Amino acid sequence: MQAEATSAFSPVPQSSAALLAAPIPWTDRHLGPENLKTLLLARLPAEPTGQDLLALFDRLKVRSVRQGDMIQARMSARGRFSLTPAFWSITALVDPESDRLTSLSVQYRSNI
Repeated sequence: MQAEATSAFSPVPQSSAALLAAPIPWTDRHLGPENLKTLLLARLPAEPTGQDLLALFDRLKVRSVRQGDMIQARMSARGRFSLTPAFWSITALVDPESDRLTSLSVQYRSNI
């Protein structure tokens, strides 16, 4: 019964316009790495560049750093008053010549 209720409820709006307008639910326990990756990619152009990704992180207020052909970002995955810290670790690889994104990896990390 609980599984049916969970699968029927989606915290993410279904239309593309609503998807782009809604804030990313960083601390939602139903959000997984693939879902977060999809939400990030939906907010980028069809052929995103490193600058596009950095601008997106800036708009979303995500801490990020670029080191050569790699962009790393980190965002809290828990509420402000949680006793066990957890965060989203986002890593992107960028082609050094064209600045095009070649890969995007999203991981959930916790100290538990």
